[in-house]
Amino acid sequence: MNARRGTRAPPVDSSFLLELLALLEPIQAIEAAMVPLDAKGKWTGIGRPGYTFSRLVMQPKIRSRNKSTPSFIEAARRDQLVEAAIATIAEVGYAKASFVRIAERAAISPGLISYHFSTKGELLEQVIVHITTTMDRAMSARAEGASGYVAALRAMIEAFVHYCAGHRPEMLALLQLSSNAEDPEVAKELARTQETGLSELEEMFQKGQEARAFRAFSPRTMAVTLMGALEAVPRELALRPETDVDAYACELATAFELAVQPLPHAPRAKHKKRR
Repeated sequence: MNARRGTRAPPVDSSFLLELLALLEPIQAIEAAMVPLDAKGKWTGIGRPGYTFSRLVMQPKIRSRNKSTPSFIEAARRDQLVEAAIATIAEVGYAKASFVRIAERAAISPGLISYHFSTKGELLEQVIVHITTTMDRAMSARAEGASGYVAALRAMIEAFVHYCAGHRPEMLALLQLSSNAEDPEVAKELARTQETGLSELEEMFQKGQEARAFRAFSPRTMAVTLMGALEAVPRELALRPETDVDAYACELATAFELAVQPLPHAPRAKHKKRR
């Protein structure tokens, strides 16, 4: 009850308190920043002037001062916010995906987002990392154990199409970010992700040529061509939800399988190694 009779204190967000418990480790952080104790362990006051309860909880520097890695609760909350951001962007678009909307979907206070992610750009960077990491994991799992470079290429392409079909909100969010992101850090992360993907494809094509599994062609050109075809997949699935995913994956994989295979009576690749 408040000081005035008949009024009730506002309800306490239990998830907020759980996060607070994770933040207030070790006990010295509490003593120094908020609730100083005397030699007998008794509370002696509010703490240093200007150090309010909200500053202790919401200030990222205090969170990271005593711990180099997030706690289990912090990591779970960050994952929840990333997933909420993905769903929000996919539903309302990049421009309307504010902290308030994301917090509503995550069923938390908007202020807690600011604790875990200091800016919207930082949150969106993690969205990109989350999507590309899960995508890479799915593609690697499907290509694992392939009998050769051609089989691995085919498995990777089919895995990508099936990932897009099974993770439409993630791919819609990525499309929105690619088309509309204005934050310099987000744009930088998108560019880095794309260039990393191109370099990996180029290296795979080059190694396939060195193993005499692929015909002679420019690895970079083929990588750019394949990347363009893959980037078209989520948009096609979004525009045509009735698409036969298995058939689409098979056709796309077959197209590039035929594109890289040695031609009859043609010399195999003699590609120079990169310096």
